[in-house]
Amino acid sequence: MSYFHKENAALEKLIDAYFSALADYNNRCLGGRLSIMLLGSLSRGEGTWEKSGSGYRLLSDIEYFTVYPDDFKEFSEFAAESEKIGKNIFGEQSALFHIDNSFISRSYLPRIERKLLTYDAKCFGKCVVGEDTVK
Repeated sequence: MSYFHKENAALEKLIDAYFSALADYNNRCLGGRLSIMLLGSLSRGEGTWEKSGSGYRLLSDIEYFTVYPDDFKEFSEFAAESEKIGKNIFGEQSALFHIDNSFISRSYLPRIERKLLTYDAKCFGKCVVGEDTVK
């Protein structure tokens, strides 16, 4: 999957590693009950980055919906683990970059408020972990 307008294999590998680690945690600790839908510029292949010293720095946020079943209760555990994984993989990127996760119940999806973000998710969102439940 290409996340960027201007190709960057190193950063794509980091983003893939982040979602792979979340998928592993989901499968190992949560019974594979969650799905993650990538949103925003990265899902559309329009992400941005800049050269920084000898490496690269993300400028686009990683935005996603975590879709959960109604009986799910481990919100704080998953949020803490995703933050820990993000810090391990991305380290100190920049003040411009952050990871934004929004929890949405599977049963609420058909009634979700019609906003630009939900339109973007339906048209351009990419399922990166679990079952594709949004489309």
